[in-house]
Amino acid sequence: MQWLVSLISGIASGVYFPPEIFQGTFLYLVAFSLPQTHTLKAVRLAILSGQGLAQLSHHILVLGVYAPVLLTAGILSFRYALKLSRRKPLTE
Repeated sequence: MQWLVSLISGIASGVYFPPEIFQGTFLYLVAFSLPQTHTLKAVRLAILSGQGLAQLSHHILVLGVYAPVLLTAGILSFRYALKLSRRKPLTE
């Protein structure tokens, strides 16, 4: 399952080819809802085009919104997993 999610996120986020080729499809919406898409786009624009912070502000803003949301989700998931692990004894 992890392999499948990694593969789909890699394809959709633009690791292998630009996500713009998915325009008009469901995968296009998935691609631009992934933080990896915005990270890769910002890095490419900064390195290949030499764009500065002003031109990258949209991607930085999107990533700034993702950071607290995903951090909170991660902390809550971890707490829930700890709660479950304390409740269920290990079986041999």
